[in-house]
Amino acid sequence: MDIIVRPATKNPCYQAGRRIIPKGIMLHSIGVPQPDPKVIVNNFNQPGADSCVHAVIGLGEEVYQLLPWDYRAWHCGSGPNGSGNNTYISFEMTEPSTIKYTSAANWVDLDPAATRSFIQQIYKVAVRFAAYLCRLYGFDPEGKDVIISHVEGYRMGIASNHADVEHIWDREGLSMAQFRRDVAAELKNPGGDDGEEEKLPYIVQAGAFQDEENARRLVEQLEVAGFSAYVRKI
Repeated sequence: MDIIVRPATKNPCYQAGRRIIPKGIMLHSIGVPQPDPKVIVNNFNQPGADSCVHAVIGLGEEVYQLLPWDYRAWHCGSGPNGSGNNTYISFEMTEPSTIKYTSAANWVDLDPAATRSFIQQIYKVAVRFAAYLCRLYGFDPEGKDVIISHVEGYRMGIASNHADVEHIWDREGLSMAQFRRDVAAELKNPGGDDGEEEKLPYIVQAGAFQDEENARRLVEQLEVAGFSAYVRKI
């Protein structure tokens, strides 16, 4: 999986630069028949944008990172119990061009075979990316409210009334419960049944700090420069 840093520097959310301590991951599905993640990335990187997620994924191995993982994104609004923006890393999944929305979250399928293939493939990409974030932050994917969808956030009272991602997944018999189990399995066995873990023969350490905030600041600088970076507590 290739994390491609595309900072949404024109987005007011990026410019606000508010920080959070991530507690989990919230999944989103964009709600338009657009399979190209770069189109979505460009749409977020606009001065008039009123929302922003941390990342966008499509069918490929590329994950487009728009915000540092510890920035407060504008991705789920709020509810009576507060806002998931304050605690969740967020990512958007693209949707197949073979669907057509009729009203709100309702859509018709113009090519069931192609739609099914797209949804199943992007589900697998989402599993791998969520596992990556769980490794990075030490999240337990099956822990209570650690990995949720936008609609689950709404039911928890921390997000606006949206139907994603279930409005797409339900048609293919996919569920968030299964997703969490699959992320847990990916953590135990990266890459699937072949058991082949990603080979990383060389790791470069960029710094060592007593203060975590200084470490996070260096990670942000490295990510903006195009490097995939993380903090590991010793």
